[in-house]
Amino acid sequence: MDMLPVTEKNPQIQLATDKFAREMGKKVVFIFSSKDEKQAIEVSDIFAKKLKNTKMFSGVDYSFGDEYAKDFYDIFFKYRFSTLSYDNRELVKNNNIDAFCKNALNRLYQPIDGVTGTMITEDPFFLFMSKVESMPKMQGNFLPVDGHLVYENNDEFNVLVTATVSDNVRGSQQVKLVKNINSLIGSLHKKFRNVNSRWTGMIKFSARAQSSAQREVSRVGLGSIIGIILLFIISFKSVKELFTALIPVFAGLVFAWGITGFIFDKVHVITLVFGASVIGVSIDYSFHYFAHARFEKFLNSDTIIKAVLPGLTLGMLTSLAGYLSLAAAPFPGMRQMAIFSSTGLVGAYATVILFFKYLKLNPAFEYKPFLWKVALAVSQKSSMLLKITVLILVTGTAGMFWLKANDDIRLLSSKQSDLLHEENQVKKMIGAVDRSRFVLVNGQNYDELETNEEHIVNILEALKTKGALKSFLAISMVIPSKKIQQENLTFMDKLIHSDCAADYFNTLGFTDDDIGKLQKNILSGTLKFDDVKSRISVAPYSMFKIGQSGNINSSVIMLDTIKDEKSIKNKINKTGFAVYVDRVSDISDLFGRYRKISTIISGIAYLGVFLFLIFRYGFKQGILTITPPLAAAVTILGGMGYLGIHANIFTFFALMMVLAIGIDYTLFFTESSNNHDAVSFAIFLSAITTLLSFGLLAVSSTAAISHIGFVMLFGIVIVTFLSPIAKREN
Repeated sequence: MDMLPVTEKNPQIQLATDKFAREMGKKVVFIFSSKDEKQAIEVSDIFAKKLKNTKMFSGVDYSFGDEYAKDFYDIFFKYRFSTLSYDNRELVKNNNIDAFCKNALNRLYQPIDGVTGTMITEDPFFLFMSKVESMPKMQGNFLPVDGHLVYENNDEFNVLVTATVSDNVRGSQQVKLVKNINSLIGSLHKKFRNVNSRWTGMIKFSARAQSSAQREVSRVGLGSIIGIILLFIISFKSVKELFTALIPVFAGLVFAWGITGFIFDKVHVITLVFGASVIGVSIDYSFHYFAHARFEKFLNSDTIIKAVLPGLTLGMLTSLAGYLSLAAAPFPGMRQMAIFSSTGLVGAYATVILFFKYLKLNPAFEYKPFLWKVALAVSQKSSMLLKITVLILVTGTAGMFWLKANDDIRLLSSKQSDLLHEENQVKKMIGAVDRSRFVLVNGQNYDELETNEEHIVNILEALKTKGALKSFLAISMVIPSKKIQQENLTFMDKLIHSDCAADYFNTLGFTDDDIGKLQKNILSGTLKFDDVKSRISVAPYSMFKIGQSGNINSSVIMLDTIKDEKSIKNKINKTGFAVYVDRVSDISDLFGRYRKISTIISGIAYLGVFLFLIFRYGFKQGILTITPPLAAAVTILGGMGYLGIHANIFTFFALMMVLAIGIDYTLFFTESSNNHDAVSFAIFLSAITTLLSFGLLAVSSTAAISHIGFVMLFGIVIVTFLSPIAKREN
């Protein structure tokens, strides 16, 4: 939730939507299956009881026996005259007293189990029975069997257990809870080998994502550090200078952690995954310093700092601009990544500038490592590279005409196919509705909310009749509004005093006392949802009443099997007090809008850098300096066009970072006119560590991070090999 963008709706609506999403995210569903029904029930009972003992669930529902039935009876039998079923409510709206009497008489002569003479005396119109039959089904295909919810399919009995995760289970506790659940299920499988299980819930995906992210932090961080160590030892043959070079890296990470923690309440693991790539970028400053110190025979550290300061400063500023561009994204998590990465670079840069000038240098040596020779070989082919650049620009530009965009958020879902497969199996069995699409009803107060929801229910019922959707679920279908209940009571009072009721009572042999008791029961009042929302028979519906969010009261109506989304959306949104919510569509549309904005921002960024370069170096040198990162961007977009790979918002954020980091390489060549060998070597080392960091990001299980990693990987490769065209002689 924290990583997702706001959908730019009314803030009050956003608050209510997020609140409902959090409540839905706490739900966990377990299904135990076996060809032996008793064994499946036994395992579900054992599991549910042990699950309760973890103290990490606010509720575990697995038995719906006498206690559940009694609770339902205690609530709704007392208010049977006010909480009528939908069919009976239609008769009330049409003031059809005769139909009420006729229906009651028909049911009287039907064989009905469990209806005693006493019950007929108290409920002669079978109002409670109609209510039971009309209650919306929360669990789809599952039906009560011996106090449990069971679904028989293909000679296999499936038993349902549902649970609600406690509010205090967050972060690492989610990972721990999922491990405990899997361990518990595993132990049951060993004991009951003929019983299979499936389970799903947001916590399962969240725990997997956290574990995966933690592994990726270690992989990116450790991989970058190992790469730096090997490169430094091979290139400089000095363990002492290696540790010195790492000081800015760790200083930057500590600075980034402190500033990010100060600005935000918490630092996301995904931020650390992306932020670990800062290691591969911030080491650049150390590489440039030591490359000049060891191979250019400068007199002292202060002289070296002065020599590299212009390139380091311009490089840091452009990299800073690239990382901060992520803050333009509508994702709170992306903004946090931007802050972490930017402050990390500033910390590393400041450490090199302020600390390295006091270092005591090792003497320069004549040893030239293999990477030195490779770097020089590439940098000395600037004329050939210029021709290649022109070819790349022409070919890439042609490919851009085939480039298409796709902003569907589902294309960026994490790579958790096994969990998705299991979730789809569970959904298919319980007939779960699409949780991303629902109707949000609002009201200035509770009474207005109830009235508004009743109106929406009537609209949806009409749409259901026309085939726009299969069914829907609303709180008012369980407990009607106070206004509706009062209307029901008025009608029932009129019904009891009607001629047809008198004939019906004669048929039943009612006495005046019996009729008098009925009249007294009608005066028992109305039922309030808040008074019974925590009762076991009503609690499953309580999540649909969001309550107050900001200045409005809200409730949710869930929709099942939507067939005509356009009609539903138009009808609902026209009311002014309700809105059709499609989280996937809303976020995807937002992706599209921000992709267009990021495209413009990227173009402005490249143009702005170009104008700055012209101002500083002149027109010709400005073109040569901007061309490598520009060629990288054109090549990537053109290649995506040729290969049919769709662009999205993250493509253009990554291209801005290609500019921000890639321009460093060309700036160093442009700024260092007399020591191209050292610059070429430092850039080559910097590129390797940067490629290592972003290459590791490319295999991230988080699709957005992976996409940025891939674009950066190819972009930095292209810029590295083309950057020597920016060389200029003194």
